[in-house]
Amino acid sequence: MTGSAFNDTLIGDGGANVLAGGSGDDILHGGAGADTLQGGNGTDTADYAGSAAGVSVNLTAGTGAGGDAQGDTLSGIENLTGSGFADRLYG
Repeated sequence: MTGSAFNDTLIGDGGANVLAGGSGDDILHGGAGADTLQGGNGTDTADYAGSAAGVSVNLTAGTGAGGDAQGDTLSGIENLTGSGFADRLYG
């Protein structure tokens, strides 16, 4: 799924999604599944608030583990929103 030149919210499903924000300040919700989250231009956020378990996400390494972040790869993401559980978020 690819966003526009504007501020978009892209929402994946339980499968392995590829979400590309495009230009703008985007919010990417991959959901369950090993997702690829590509921020693009602008200030982009990977949102794990809906995860049913804690997540561990490292923006520098571009990797995610645990909960909805399991198997995720991230690039061009500047911000993270964690879950309601014990997360480990690294920038």
